[in-house]
Amino acid sequence: MNISAMKKGLLVLIASVCFLTSDAQFNYGYKNDNVPVVGRQYGVVGGGISTGIYNRDDMESTQLDPQIMNFTYFAGAERVRWYNPWFGIGQQFLLWNAGAKYTGKLDTTENSPTIDATTTLSYAKMPLLFWFKSYNRYNPERRLRVNTFFGPYIAFLLDAQEDFRVAVPNTDPATYVDYSFNANGLRATDQDGVELGSSSLISGGNINSLIDWGFTMGAGVEMRLWRKTVVSLMLRTDLGMSDVENKGARVNDLTTGNEYGFYEDVSAKYINLTPAVGANFEQNRPDSRNFSFGAQLSIRKYFGVD
Repeated sequence: MNISAMKKGLLVLIASVCFLTSDAQFNYGYKNDNVPVVGRQYGVVGGGISTGIYNRDDMESTQLDPQIMNFTYFAGAERVRWYNPWFGIGQQFLLWNAGAKYTGKLDTTENSPTIDATTTLSYAKMPLLFWFKSYNRYNPERRLRVNTFFGPYIAFLLDAQEDFRVAVPNTDPATYVDYSFNANGLRATDQDGVELGSSSLISGGNINSLIDWGFTMGAGVEMRLWRKTVVSLMLRTDLGMSDVENKGARVNDLTTGNEYGFYEDVSAKYINLTPAVGANFEQNRPDSRNFSFGAQLSIRKYFGVD
């Protein structure tokens, strides 16, 4: 190899190093990109979910049938701080509707009265989320990215209500009694809307725990609408870790006047303990935990970036 060829090779090597160095600075510096991928995003979020309350005794009961599909919604605001193109930390502030639906029978006889029940819970919910998204440094302006998130949440109870109907089968016109149970106590009305009786909540307070906590996780895609605005569609699931029932909630029976624990003195939700269990039965109803799965749609915009 002559000197001229060595010089040419050295110049090519130097030019290649300079090119690669400048390309790496462009892709990893983020400041010169036309489309922002780091910084603060603020936006709105909402979605549709199916909720339930998991309790082992309810799931294993031969009389009660918890319904998995109980569709409701949530909405709120969110913030995500992207520290680099693939990792960020975010917060959501949500009005969250939870609860469950149940059907079943009061006893095991063929003509047993039937139960049709709904538990409604409303929360102010605040998840803390760790976000991850796909990023191609060779195509930083890509419009579509994969998103995932997970993290803990804490929720504060805003309202709680138990509504259940006990109907006598094979009656025309239908014969039933509607019950409602909330912080004001227990109330019963017949099919004509006539109040049959009411009882105050003996224990006071609320019928459900005031705080729920757990974990949430999700995955989906994010698409850029405009240079600083993205829309995100995610599938998510939220799993509660705390008991949402206030096991100390006590009322007077509307017919006998005897005091009993609404959640405590049952073999399954709404199903009273039978005399066959015995007077020395020790209540061991397990924890009841919120769970949900569904989809969320959010629109976020970068703020404080060029």
